[in-house]
Amino acid sequence: SFNRCYESKAYDIFGLLLLFVGLAALDGFIYAVGGWESQYRLDSVERYDPNTNSWQFVQKLKIAVTSAAVIGHDKMLYVAGEIILKSIIVPGF
Repeated sequence: SFNRCYESKAYDIFGLLLLFVGLAALDGFIYAVGGWESQYRLDSVERYDPNTNSWQFVQKLKIAVTSAAVIGHDKMLYVAGEIILKSIIVPGF
């Protein structure tokens, strides 16, 4: 199913184990948008700089999102869609 591909992937951002993160590349950075951490939906945008191997907080979103589609184009990030999760059980986490 659609969600199973996300359940099998987790990303370590700022030392947190995140699921359902929207990812996109833009201008040499990888952006992580929203996601699910433990019991909470996230309302943040972070970016990874491969040159320094570090993450940096970019900004808060107006709403928390999970599994959003994200694309980088012409110096802009576009975020569409989301899944509203009221509860989730992920084996092994």
